[in-house]
Amino acid sequence: MPEPVPDTVLLVSVGLSPQVVTETLHALREAGKALPSRLILLTTRRGAEAVRDHLTDPVSGQIAAWGRAWDVAGADALAGRAEIVEIDSDSGDMDAARSLALFAAGAARLVRDLTSQPDVALHVSIAGGRKPAAAILGILMALHGRAQDRLSHVLVEPEGVVGSDFFFPSPQPRKLFGRDGRAIDASAVRIRLLELPFPRLGPNLRDGFDAPTAFEEAIRGADSAPRLVIDRSSSSLTWDGEGHVWPPMPLAFLSMVAEARIAGQGGISRTETPREAFLRHYREMPRARDLALTDPLEGEWVEEKVSRVNALARDCAIRPGGGKLVDRFGPRSHAVYRIALAPGEIRIH
Repeated sequence: MPEPVPDTVLLVSVGLSPQVVTETLHALREAGKALPSRLILLTTRRGAEAVRDHLTDPVSGQIAAWGRAWDVAGADALAGRAEIVEIDSDSGDMDAARSLALFAAGAARLVRDLTSQPDVALHVSIAGGRKPAAAILGILMALHGRAQDRLSHVLVEPEGVVGSDFFFPSPQPRKLFGRDGRAIDASAVRIRLLELPFPRLGPNLRDGFDAPTAFEEAIRGADSAPRLVIDRSSSSLTWDGEGHVWPPMPLAFLSMVAEARIAGQGGISRTETPREAFLRHYREMPRARDLALTDPLEGEWVEEKVSRVNALARDCAIRPGGGKLVDRFGPRSHAVYRIALAPGEIRIH
């Protein structure tokens, strides 16, 4: 490869298929581009695990293996100093509005910082990760990109090799199997670098409109929106922008627990919760019927409703912090049940 230009940064969005990194490096080589001086991998928690497992070990990782196969000096060192920027979310993936807002905020900080350095040439590859991540990075490059910055994608042919055990073309014939089970010769795979045109809006904006700031304010607005919105009149809730219809009784119970959190009470007692605290929420539900409940509510009844709420939440991928929606605190006989959200993350209608 040509001699590297100082301070060239390759930023790659990586999902659960870390192959995109070695594919991008190989595409750069094929296009006659220099090996970057820095490699930054922008990913989620689950993506970071795949990156560490497969890519960045300077001896056994696939970046180093690519360098040995194609005699690329410095590939092992590049792998060893690769920077993994991990953006966390409850699921470890970008599968909800809040997760995307967190990714957008982290990506905005990173791209803004790199493009503020005049001696850095930034190359962003959007070949990996989820499509919304690619869209976000494209917007950020339009807002912050300068003349020396680049945006690209890679095309791998044949397509069936993508997502298999393939990481880069081999110099010699080597058989592997694609997603459809067909045998593929790794030496016959072709990777092309697609340079993507994009408007460099930052220097050209007029009338005092600060587009980067407006974009980041939109991100903050999405991130600060309540995560859980309970609508008792329709027996439904919204979690990170995704709607779900729940049966009236568990939703009323969740509403009661959530209200206690908002009010600063922390949670509800297993054995001392007044019947009316629950019925007040239940009466707001459609199809509410008369219930014969003890006063206070029985501990076993409360436990059963907590279990039901957590089961429904799990089915709907509602896992704040990766755990249960409603947690128990204290010994069972004196347990308090609390929703695993801050008051500002909840809204009840």
